[in-house]
Amino acid sequence: MVGVIDVALKGLIGAGRGGVGVLEITDDSFFRGLSHNNAWDRSFTLWCSVLIEGFDVTSRPTKGKPATRCRAELDGNRLTILSVDDLPDVDSFLGALTAPGSRRMGIDSPLGMPRVFWDWLGLEDWKSGVETIGLWGRPEWVRRCGAYRGPNGERELFRPCDRQARACSPMKCFFIPVARMFHLVAPALAASEVSVLPHRPTEYGVEAIEAYPTLSVQTLTGNRSYKSDKNDTGPKRENRLLAVARLREEGIYGFRVEGLPEDI
Repeated sequence: MVGVIDVALKGLIGAGRGGVGVLEITDDSFFRGLSHNNAWDRSFTLWCSVLIEGFDVTSRPTKGKPATRCRAELDGNRLTILSVDDLPDVDSFLGALTAPGSRRMGIDSPLGMPRVFWDWLGLEDWKSGVETIGLWGRPEWVRRCGAYRGPNGERELFRPCDRQARACSPMKCFFIPVARMFHLVAPALAASEVSVLPHRPTEYGVEAIEAYPTLSVQTLTGNRSYKSDKNDTGPKRENRLLAVARLREEGIYGFRVEGLPEDI
């Protein structure tokens, strides 16, 4: 659910009906951390779209731990949740991710890696590099992530955007296995026509950006703890209810959210 909010925030805040939301990056170090394509313009545009999708990703979707897709419609200053669907296996997840149509997608998974690590792997542009990683297979990818050592013994590197969002390293393979998520998502996107911003922009009608819903929830709850797989206490649920209540207020982000599920 919040993944949909996150993609709306990244490109659509301040855009009226049929308008344009522009996210401009002027800091070169931040740009280098996001993109391996030096030809990509530092100013990119996300067009207001009728359909927005947010994906909550797991490294290997199953019936017991499915990936989740939330679909919403943006209409002026109103974002209406249309559906929240479980994607209980790899095929259904990747099928939803690469399906044809016109929409904007926010994906809660790394779509890029730290530049220093990318160079250490001997990779070049994003598309060919991701294709190579896909061919290695997941065990080899996990091995290479774990084999990296920086000059001062660093094991897991961060992109500038990771630091700004207080996110974990995209090289992390265990506990929060975001590197495994990358291995699932990025090769599938590279093999499709989806426009992956900022790494591989295309003219295709489907655009994908990396989203980090936790950042939105932290803003909504004042950095309070809001979830736990093992100890989901009453206070955590109250914080989720607070996030939902604030999403319904138009003043928070310039648009209001309707159709939010009550069961959180």
